[in-house]
Amino acid sequence: FWFVAEDRRVHKTVHHFLLEAHGGELSDADVEVDEVAWVALGDLASRLEYADERRLLDRLPDLLADSA
Repeated sequence: FWFVAEDRRVHKTVHHFLLEAHGGELSDADVEVDEVAWVALGDLASRLEYADERRLLDRLPDLLADSA
């Protein structure tokens, strides 16, 4: 996606990962991070802000089937 910072247009790539928790601790120590959380799949749609992220979530059943 694109955003404007200091009067210039910046392109930013966001990567989404589907992971299963097996322990460990989460950290929001990076200054660009507002929140870090493990989210149940059933709760994920309500936490997504952008339409393209929700469209990616709609593809999840096919992505999981391809990984089996």
